[in-house]
Amino acid sequence: METTTAHDMSIGDVAAAAGISASTLRSWEVRYQLVDPIRSYGLTRRYTEAQLETIRTMKQLVDSGLPARKAAAMLRQAAPAQPRVSQAGPLGDSGLLVRHGAAPAQLRQAIDEVFASAPFETVLSMWLMPNLRTLGDAWADGQLDIATEHLISILIRHKLGTLLDALPSDGPRVLVGLPAGARHEIPSLALAICLRRRHFDAQFLGADTPEESWAAACDMLTPQAIVLGTLLPADTHSAQSAIQACSGRVPLIYVGGPQMPDTDLATHLPDDIPMAADVIAASLAS
Repeated sequence: METTTAHDMSIGDVAAAAGISASTLRSWEVRYQLVDPIRSYGLTRRYTEAQLETIRTMKQLVDSGLPARKAAAMLRQAAPAQPRVSQAGPLGDSGLLVRHGAAPAQLRQAIDEVFASAPFETVLSMWLMPNLRTLGDAWADGQLDIATEHLISILIRHKLGTLLDALPSDGPRVLVGLPAGARHEIPSLALAICLRRRHFDAQFLGADTPEESWAAACDMLTPQAIVLGTLLPADTHSAQSAIQACSGRVPLIYVGGPQMPDTDLATHLPDDIPMAADVIAASLAS
């Protein structure tokens, strides 16, 4: 199979192609560090074809009777070395949120220290998104109760909100938010920060914003662009309604998230959040 570096397959696609369950694939990633998928704008895993081949080989070895731990060790040893940014220190700690979730004061201090250690885009890509993936896995596997997950999410949203408020809101105006019923707002809030750091007047409308409110915001605030964030399949219908309501009211409409179908009325953003901000910046500068 021809390989590519594009992260264009979901966990369901890869699990089906490899002949394993999604839960088995998640287990191999967490226990054996078999592959390291990126986390998309919508917080879902995205895989390359090369990673799919690694997973297929892992299944073949396990099916032949080799213990999973030994099979993973063999594959890691055989894999060519990949240049990567060092993840030593707090930026490489992908379990920090889960580990300190029961100690809010300690977690708040740790979050502040991580965000002070590097530029926002670096912290976002190397630390925040991997930690959100670990957080989601811990909740899905029953290792974390929903109250603790909510507490951690609130602390992250508060930190991102503080960072957004501290940045100047000048330049072309962009409205960023979620459609009605959608509540996973951290990626969209991070995108708003990235846009302000690129000298745009990014205004964050928050989660669960009805289509009529999107339309009213377009009329009142006259943005150059809007960005709708989606995550779950249930978000797509309300996002399409918001796009329809805003069409003709705003020059550019963008949508982020893996579940959203293509539409002629909106441009689908890349999964990588800083890259998505760059796409918007380039379009508005042209």
